[in-house]
Amino acid sequence: MLRDFFTNKWALGGIGYLIVFSVACVLWYQYDIADERKAALDAKELLRKSELSHQKIKERKMSSVVGEAADITSAESTTPNAEKSITETTIKAEYTRLSDSREKQPEQTQETAEAVRVSPYGFGQYPEVPSDYPTNVIWNNPGAKENLPDHALKGIELIDRVLVKLWIEGDKNFRGGCTDNGKVYPYYHNTVYVRYAQQEMPDGTYRRYVTSYLSSPDVEYEYEDLLSNTPPVHLRIMELDSTGIDPYQFLNLH
Repeated sequence: MLRDFFTNKWALGGIGYLIVFSVACVLWYQYDIADERKAALDAKELLRKSELSHQKIKERKMSSVVGEAADITSAESTTPNAEKSITETTIKAEYTRLSDSREKQPEQTQETAEAVRVSPYGFGQYPEVPSDYPTNVIWNNPGAKENLPDHALKGIELIDRVLVKLWIEGDKNFRGGCTDNGKVYPYYHNTVYVRYAQQEMPDGTYRRYVTSYLSSPDVEYEYEDLLSNTPPVHLRIMELDSTGIDPYQFLNLH
């Protein structure tokens, strides 16, 4: 009977049909869910990229905050055609940090003020800030210390101490300041601090050019003004290296 069954073409055809049908079902199932599996994988990859992007944005913002405070010296250019905008990028960041972003805050309570009266950097007791001083100082603005490294906070404190003392002594024609090579430079409303260099030309003459310069972003001038022997009347140009204030000497710090 079994012999008849396995030799019967209809029986064999039926078995073959079932095998083909089963394989076709498996292939169809794989094909049918392929799009869904691909969509799931794409969604998973998109989520991963989104998380990475979010993390990079957070890291970039953190780096920007720390870098802005740490870079309290001016950007220097070694070419005679240095653009003013490159230097002003750093200048504006410093100016904003040292003035506009530190506008006077409500007075602290006596308990809080007493808790921060002495500098953590060995500079002694904080000086009293005059009531008409136009900006806040770092030791009266705890929120400004967040996410800033100690070397940046130390530099900002030195700048604030120098500017407060200048204000007390009657020098009030500035707003904010910066440091360069360890010196403090107040941002006067009409002043550009310039560092020059010379280049020998083929004919034996020397050409003077600007290597770096500092100023408040409120001072209006062109790069050519810095090279002119007769700059505009509203502009005061000062040698960068021969000016500036040594904060330790000026404040009698040892």
